[in-house]
Amino acid sequence: MMMGAWVRTLGCVAVLIFGLFSGLVRPATAQTNQQLQACKSDTVDPDVKIRGCSAFIDSGRAVGGRPLPRKALWAATSLRGVGYFKKNDLDHALTDLSAAIRIDPSQSETYGYRGLVYVNLKQYERARADFSEALRLSPNYAFARNWLQSLDLSKQMDTRWARYLQEIQDERDYANWSAPPLELYRNAK
Repeated sequence: MMMGAWVRTLGCVAVLIFGLFSGLVRPATAQTNQQLQACKSDTVDPDVKIRGCSAFIDSGRAVGGRPLPRKALWAATSLRGVGYFKKNDLDHALTDLSAAIRIDPSQSETYGYRGLVYVNLKQYERARADFSEALRLSPNYAFARNWLQSLDLSKQMDTRWARYLQEIQDERDYANWSAPPLELYRNAK
């Protein structure tokens, strides 16, 4: 009985190998239309989005088994980065969005998303550089323009607040503070 099962298994493997080499059987692609829809969707759970995009990136194939076009690879990588951002997994989001930029550096949206990741990482100069690049590529890109304005306003407010705290500190009028005000402020940032 045991020998019969072994022979049947070997027979199945031989048929599969013959089918692959003869072109009668094609290896299955790693993705489905459902995974493609999950990758493109803004409403699915981020983990579902990430798995859907990963299926395309990892397989290098589009639905139907065709080679994945460069533009599709950029889109899947960028969208997976957005999925990671929605999960607040900023390191993976940054990795994917940077990879998407390497794949196609002409896409302003990717710079915009990566700029947003940098804002959340409190790397404001890098965010500013990405938003500026996004605007250079697409001068009417309101998302990037609004974020640049927000960063400028935040920098102005930071400067004013630091000046105010310096005045308090200079007047030595901080008896109720646990430390000099400007020092506290800078340490909190």
